[in-house]
Amino acid sequence: MIKVSGHSWQKEDRYIVEKILKRKLKNNEVVHHIDGNKMNNKKQNLYLMTSTEHKAWHTLDNLNKDLADNRPKLKSNLYATS
Repeated sequence: MIKVSGHSWQKEDRYIVEKILKRKLKNNEVVHHIDGNKMNNKKQNLYLMTSTEHKAWHTLDNLNKDLADNRPKLKSNLYATS
């Protein structure tokens, strides 16, 4: 969490993505950390997706713990917007 003004606090990852996109994120938008480290808020580690997509992504993680993950490797989808 970072202090954004007065007594207002916001998740740092959401703050960063909002600045990149130059708009507020929608309630159903989630910032996914590609490397799984929620402290790594570098642009190249952030991927914007819907909450439904995010839930599905992590459901597959939980189902595939002992299986090969055939999903494509995520790369930040924020570069095309800046």
